[in-house]
Amino acid sequence: MNVSLRSRLFLLPLALACLLPAGCGGGGSDAPVTASTTSISGTVTAGPVDGCQLAVLDDTGNIVAGPVLSSSQGAFTVKIPKNRLGEALVFASSGGNYTDEATGDLTSAGTLSAQLEADTLGAGVAVHLTPGSTVIHQLMAAGLSRSEAETAFAGAFGYTPDPLVAPNLNGDGSEEENLAGLRAGAFSYLTADLGQVPAEQFDLLTAVAEDLAADGTLDGAGAGAMALPEDTANHFAASLIAQGNAM
Repeated sequence: MNVSLRSRLFLLPLALACLLPAGCGGGGSDAPVTASTTSISGTVTAGPVDGCQLAVLDDTGNIVAGPVLSSSQGAFTVKIPKNRLGEALVFASSGGNYTDEATGDLTSAGTLSAQLEADTLGAGVAVHLTPGSTVIHQLMAAGLSRSEAETAFAGAFGYTPDPLVAPNLNGDGSEEENLAGLRAGAFSYLTADLGQVPAEQFDLLTAVAEDLAADGTLDGAGAGAMALPEDTANHFAASLIAQGNAM
């Protein structure tokens, strides 16, 4: 991963903290309620992330909308100017707390994100931030096209994250939602399986993105500060089974 991406990941939580209005409640927004905005809802999920700051950024990293706070269920609603909906936009969260799927520990959340293509957003569209969508965004921030990022991710993990599908961690949603929940929660189990504490899941996601960006293969050779085993993909397969048994 290049220096520019590292800088963005470091500065994003600071930017969101500086821009968050004092006393803002869950799901609130600093944007005025006018006909010139469209409300876009969604969720932030490692487990459901409570009290994170969610902002919408353009492709240069400038904040377009928010930040707003997520609810106890990880839900948010942000009002985006209608004249920006046709752009490629990044939804990014920072902070908050969630109950780790693997350990049951209350855990401080790091950065999660999802990058949306131009002309994706509109009334009724919901955006869901997960570990998978975060890795895709980080790969694109490192210079890969969406196609290249999705191909590399699918080669490692066996699926392509879809930020328009709501993850259901309880197993009582649609088949698509249950699968999304299974895959999101599995990253908690992967973190534990690799001997890391729950909060290190977010460093793990960055290490995965670094490794895949290096040569398109999840083999540990391109990871940065956090070492990854050569068979990380096999560990993830076992983590899917563990998460499935817990749902």
